[in-house]
Amino acid sequence: MKGNPVVNRNFPPDFVRAAAVVSVLAVHVFLNTGFYETPCVGTAMTLLALVRTQLMVCVPLFLLLTGYLQGRKTWSPSYYKGLGKILGTYLLASVFCCLFRAVWLDGPWNPIEWLRGILNFSAAPYAWYIEMYIGLFLLVPFLNAAWNGLPGEKAKLALVGTMVFLSVAPTVNVVSQYFGWQAVPSFWESCYPLAYYYTGRLLAEKDLTGWWKVFLGLDLLSALTGGLLHVYQAGGEPLGYLPLTYWGGIFTYLCAVSSFVVLLRVGGSFRSAAVKGGISRVGQLSLPIFLLSWIPDQLVYPLLCQWVPEAAHRVPWMVVTVPTILALSLLLSFLLMAIQSGIARFASRLLRNV
Repeated sequence: MKGNPVVNRNFPPDFVRAAAVVSVLAVHVFLNTGFYETPCVGTAMTLLALVRTQLMVCVPLFLLLTGYLQGRKTWSPSYYKGLGKILGTYLLASVFCCLFRAVWLDGPWNPIEWLRGILNFSAAPYAWYIEMYIGLFLLVPFLNAAWNGLPGEKAKLALVGTMVFLSVAPTVNVVSQYFGWQAVPSFWESCYPLAYYYTGRLLAEKDLTGWWKVFLGLDLLSALTGGLLHVYQAGGEPLGYLPLTYWGGIFTYLCAVSSFVVLLRVGGSFRSAAVKGGISRVGQLSLPIFLLSWIPDQLVYPLLCQWVPEAAHRVPWMVVTVPTILALSLLLSFLLMAIQSGIARFASRLLRNV
């Protein structure tokens, strides 16, 4: 590849990040248009359920990317400094959401209520991800130490397989329970972030991009199978919760790993510096975009629901709503980052003068 070698090396992960955050915005279409309250009946709703299954790779892509990129992190007291920027972004995003809620939605101006919301991760309604990621961040050096201490490739495969068995495979119990039995122990099901992390570590050590067509087929097959099972489980009622197609579900896992390999391959094929620069910027701002997208969601989707009466007809409007929300979230993210940089510069000057 021509051009800046650092940019070229970093672009495929940035492309994955950008695709992940766009998928987040797209999957929120279903959350904000009444889709989950509408009976899943007919061809249109079935197709939308399949699209929703594919889009659920959004958060798993971030987790896979963490394992893919953070494998060299080791423990030291200075490691914890890296959490500061994440928490700073979360804090400012929470203030933005609180201000918007107070000004636009007639929410409280009480700073105590704001603080309570910040501490319980409800001030920014999409901040559940931060609560989860804090734990993963704290574990990363120790997860890496365990990985690096393994004697060879077979042991690493065994570790990935063990984590998938403990946290992802139990989602098949939703099927086996129809027959009155449990197929897989399910106590560790909530530990799915570790399965994704270690899968990302494995992918960082193996170049599978040459197999991208195989993974593309696996992705489509998994989304089709998982989506149809979800529709069948709904039985003509609204599409409820199904572990098989949730963040830690077996079909979501297969879709996410496959999508990750395909996106790395696609990201490596870009040549336009301008396009790569724009996509990289979206990828680098994916966290504030994720957190702040709740604000334009509250502006765009009430209008859409007012203009389009049926939920099944609202979701396809994502071709308009997602770019609109992405653009607004980007503007808010630029503002947030400018404020964050200003605070950092002020604190640095203050510390130098102490």
